[in-house]
Amino acid sequence: MSNPMVFIKFGGSVITDTKRPQTAKIEEIRRLLRETFEAKDIKNFDLVIGHGSGSFGHAASIRYRINEKGLTNNESVIGFPP
Repeated sequence: MSNPMVFIKFGGSVITDTKRPQTAKIEEIRRLLRETFEAKDIKNFDLVIGHGSGSFGHAASIRYRINEKGLTNNESVIGFPP
């Protein structure tokens, strides 16, 4: 029998400093990963980890006003998260 699959998303506001563009919270990421893998060892599940963009993607989308205007020119695509 296969292990259950668990998907965990680390929200961008948890893993980045939302007051400072493009600033990861490295210690918070380490803590989350440590706790996640401790739980994985105890509960024996397969794991997929996703993440939000936080101060990386949101800063760019605000700067290029993607939420207001959408993609309006070649430069605005920079603000569109992949």
